[in-house]
Amino acid sequence: MRWSQSQQTTSDTPPPLDVYQFIWDRTRMIRKDFILQNYIGTGGMCDARAVRCHERIARWHAMCEHQLSHIPDFVSHQSQQNVAELGQTMKTLNNYYDDALGRSLKEEAVVAPAGGVDKQGCGSDVIMGKSPVDFDGAALANTAQAADVSKRIIGINGASSPSRGTAEPEMRGLYILLTLNNEGGMEVLKYSGRLCVQKPAIFYSKPVQLALSIFQAKKDHNYARFFSLLRSSSTPYLFACIMFKYVEDMRKYALTIMSKTYGAKHKTTGQAFYDSYPLENLVKLLCYENEEEARTACHHYGITVEGDQVLWRHSKFREPRDPDKGHIVPLKPRKMIRTVESKLYGATRLSVCRGGVSGDGATLSVASSVNNAASLVIDRQKAQEAAEKARKEAMFLEALKQSRAKAQAEELEKERRKQEKMASEKRARAEEVRRAEMEKLEEERIKRARALAEQRRKEEEARCLAESKAAAERAEKERVEREVQERAEARRRADEERKERERQRILAKQREEEARRLAEIRAEKERKEKERREEEERRRLAELRRKAEEECIRKAKEEEERRIEMMWQQKIEKARKILVWRLWRKQMHKHESCQQSLRCLASLDPTCTNYPTSLENEAHAFHMARRDTFDDSLDDQMYRLATASREPIDLAAMVANCLMKSSNQGNIMHPPNLQSSKSIILFKLAVLFPQNTSAVERSTLRMWVDSHLRLGHVSSHIFERRSQCVEVRAVAVFGNEDSAKCNNCNGALFLLPCASGVSSHNIIEYPEEEVDELLVNNVSRMVLILNDTNINAMSPMTEAVLDNLVGNMQVSARQRQGGASPNVC
Repeated sequence: MRWSQSQQTTSDTPPPLDVYQFIWDRTRMIRKDFILQNYIGTGGMCDARAVRCHERIARWHAMCEHQLSHIPDFVSHQSQQNVAELGQTMKTLNNYYDDALGRSLKEEAVVAPAGGVDKQGCGSDVIMGKSPVDFDGAALANTAQAADVSKRIIGINGASSPSRGTAEPEMRGLYILLTLNNEGGMEVLKYSGRLCVQKPAIFYSKPVQLALSIFQAKKDHNYARFFSLLRSSSTPYLFACIMFKYVEDMRKYALTIMSKTYGAKHKTTGQAFYDSYPLENLVKLLCYENEEEARTACHHYGITVEGDQVLWRHSKFREPRDPDKGHIVPLKPRKMIRTVESKLYGATRLSVCRGGVSGDGATLSVASSVNNAASLVIDRQKAQEAAEKARKEAMFLEALKQSRAKAQAEELEKERRKQEKMASEKRARAEEVRRAEMEKLEEERIKRARALAEQRRKEEEARCLAESKAAAERAEKERVEREVQERAEARRRADEERKERERQRILAKQREEEARRLAEIRAEKERKEKERREEEERRRLAELRRKAEEECIRKAKEEEERRIEMMWQQKIEKARKILVWRLWRKQMHKHESCQQSLRCLASLDPTCTNYPTSLENEAHAFHMARRDTFDDSLDDQMYRLATASREPIDLAAMVANCLMKSSNQGNIMHPPNLQSSKSIILFKLAVLFPQNTSAVERSTLRMWVDSHLRLGHVSSHIFERRSQCVEVRAVAVFGNEDSAKCNNCNGALFLLPCASGVSSHNIIEYPEEEVDELLVNNVSRMVLILNDTNINAMSPMTEAVLDNLVGNMQVSARQRQGGASPNVC
């Protein structure tokens, strides 16, 4: 059950729709039980108890039609079923009221075991069993001291009244309201006519007359009268609940009429009448709950509302349709708390079902009830006396008939003979009279025939004269009409010829314009085609010229590249000789200073791991070779030394060896400036030259560095650490060409040339942006001094450059001389 699945109310009170479905099922079974017990009125059983029970069922269904109108499930699924059940209940009540024996007001008293009269059920003001509660859990007034007990039709007061607690006028009025639309209103007229003839007291009662007034207002589409009756305090609550069924149609009729009537324009001035209508007045007139509901209704039917005014002139009434299914979308009215529910005056549903709000005239008055009962008794006594008198007269007549049978037979025979004789004489006299009448009639017929023939002759002459006159008039009229038609035909033909000439002229003009337009279009197309061909020819010639120019440029570039390559070859040869000479000079100076420089380079630049054979060994080999072969010249030995092949430095292997040493010493963490993942470590080395180095020196230094580090080449080395393979990828870039290459570098190598050849006004400077970024990021920096003198005797300029490059780092004199330090390397 929905009640057990969704606990939206208290545990003791189910939702209103569940209560309605339960009571609807029980009342349907109660009505079927009455039918099974043959309570059908005339031809069956009938009792005031059955009437009261069905009246309470009818009041329940009428009340639910409005009280549950705020529940969407009830409006869409249960409302039609509720009206059908109410209609079946009202038909059963009509059968009870029309009982031929008048038993709808009779009730046999039920004797209690103690000998008294049972006062339970309809005969009591208190309901048996547990005290009932309302939908919201509030207890209903189930006491005999309730304020509205005296107004109830069903109860102790009703049981002692002549109507026995029944309300035939109220139910008759409800039935009329329920059937307003049946057969276009004919059912209401037939029903009320039958009431007027058979039961005038019921017909002229207040409920029936009120229902007929509502019927007349709806039939005439008199929406003002309809809603005035709905608002009226004299209209009972149950009548308003049934009228709620027709509110949607009456509001639609009202808005249709008002949209056509208001806002009409004056014939002469064109000014609109009553274009602006207050929305507040519309709320009062059509019984809307508030202005918001009225505004929604206006928008639904296409009526313009601006602020609190309805503008009829700018509106056109229309009913919206569903875009998918095409049917008209209805606008169901809201529950009318202000107009309908206010008629309860605090009465509970228990009081409503027992007739507490049925209003005046809902039951038959005492006088009419007494008169009806007395008339029924008198009619029954008269019927019995008439039946007894008829029986006695029948017995007397039967005896008289038997005693006079024979005398009557003889008298009848004599009378028959006498009658036969008189009949024969009468027939003879009648035959003579008939013959005389026939002769007279024949003479009169001949006279009438002659008079008729004369009259016909005169009429024929008059007709012929009239026909000849009419024929002449018709001929004249036809002649005039033919002349008029001929003139009209001539004018029509002249107009048609004129129109045809005009049409031919327009067609000729159009053809000329069309031909001219087509010629212009063809000329335009030919011009565009010619321009297109010329443009294509220009493009083709331009393409040929461009290709020729490109070919010339390409050949010039190739020639320039060959020239530059030859120039670079010459520079390389020259630089190689200079380098060999400087190496030779450094080797020939103090051997200890050179060894110390080599140790410094080895500690600062790990690339010395695969450094070529030292110059000392080369010099020794040179001296040995000179002692062995005295005919070789010194220049040849220097050339071979400079041009000897060297293995490039494997930067990735050097980084891997350093990491392996660090891990062996217990430091498994990578340096913070290395980009690493679980199995890959990246290392980037930036090589920087001074900015004021000459082009020849820069190219020589670049060539020398490239031969050792292979600038731009990514080297890879794989080693195993803690049972896991780690790949090291390293690359060396030239930072002077592009500042972006210094971004995210892990180390920097500064090449410092000999300061002895630098004048005092030529200061050694490096790119400021790159150096600042390296200092800010605290990148490891290495300085390689390309000097042929002792490193201990550095010039002040070299010291200043070192201070600038090292920055704020605490570097000792040993580190300046090449000692290894974690802060520098």
